[in-house]
Amino acid sequence: MVKIPRGTPLLDKISRKCRNWPKGTYLVCALHVRDDLIPFLKKFEGIPPGNIFVTGPYYGWEDSTAEVLRSRGINMFKPNAPGERAVTDCARIIFQEIEKAMPKPDGSFIIIEDGGYFVPLLHYEEFQGLIDYCKGAVEQTTQGITRDTNIQGGLKIPVVSIPSSRVKSNIEPKFVARAVYRNLEVILYQANHMMDSFKYGIIGIGTIGLEIVEEFHKQGIDLIACDTDPERLSAVRRINNNSKVGNNKSKDVEITGDSIEVCSNCDVAIGATGRDDQFTIGRDQIDAGKNGIMLASASSKQIEIDINYIRNMSKLVNTIYDPKGVIKYIETYKRDDDHRDIHLIGEGQPLNFLATFSVPMPVIETVYALMLACSHMLVNVKLREGFLKFDKPENKKIDLEIIKLWKKYNFGTP
Repeated sequence: MVKIPRGTPLLDKISRKCRNWPKGTYLVCALHVRDDLIPFLKKFEGIPPGNIFVTGPYYGWEDSTAEVLRSRGINMFKPNAPGERAVTDCARIIFQEIEKAMPKPDGSFIIIEDGGYFVPLLHYEEFQGLIDYCKGAVEQTTQGITRDTNIQGGLKIPVVSIPSSRVKSNIEPKFVARAVYRNLEVILYQANHMMDSFKYGIIGIGTIGLEIVEEFHKQGIDLIACDTDPERLSAVRRINNNSKVGNNKSKDVEITGDSIEVCSNCDVAIGATGRDDQFTIGRDQIDAGKNGIMLASASSKQIEIDINYIRNMSKLVNTIYDPKGVIKYIETYKRDDDHRDIHLIGEGQPLNFLATFSVPMPVIETVYALMLACSHMLVNVKLREGFLKFDKPENKKIDLEIIKLWKKYNFGTP
């Protein structure tokens, strides 16, 4: 039975200002289908449930949540397999449905997504006829913004960049890092290991990666941080310097720009770049890995590790499941060539979505409130095509209001 989160004061407050949705508005979403999505979609009260279409990544899809939403009349499209292509296939079907159902010339639609599926697809020739009906999109992730940036010919709709907001950048990352640490702790304990028994490598020191480094360092974990950007590595040096103040005796985080070095020296390598143009832990990194290396992802997608390479050149010899026997916590593969072991954690899915712990509801609710307010702005204010960041007056006002509410409800200091 699905657990519907109760008590969303911040989202409730914002939703009172977001009730006048023009008639004929459609909403298409590519989001994680988990229990917290239920109160979020409920706030689009002015849009008939039959006008809402939802897909999302396979690893983030809870059937029980989808059934609740489907029972309320919302159109749910589950990918038939893991991977980006399956989500894009669902997005294509949704656009085809929108083309048939949306009244013309008065209908319109908006996009809310996590990862850049609908917006690039909208710019394909087959859906050019829909562009004039799209009021714009709200993109939740840096990866999605990157994909939208690479659209040939540039954006022809306004896209609100949630990663550029203070709400997203100041509040969410530290909780993602905490969930990564605690879930990995749970997974390793299930395999009779303790966190401090291993040396860890974090590859990719962006917004999330840096927070993961800080969380692991705070817990006294032996750690290597890896990035090719000298400025990001300087941020790690600041963590080391700050830890020397007071009684903190944590060992310094080692620093490198070589991911192959990380895999050859660490017991656990965690990819956190968020890039989808190449694998963070690819063939070279996997081949360099020591016997028994554990590989994990802390990105927003199942993209950090070349899983197919592992499965094609080795045999699965053991699987450790979660206590319910559902989630594959650790798969052990034995290489065909030299019989070294490789342990794949969570099928390469993001650690913050595995096991017991997730980002707390107040944080999720705050990001949802921001996306709701921005969606409402898109349908009620004519905006220029291209990216809309939160240094612009219309967006900055929304950002500051939600941060004020975050403090009001004593969720913490962003």
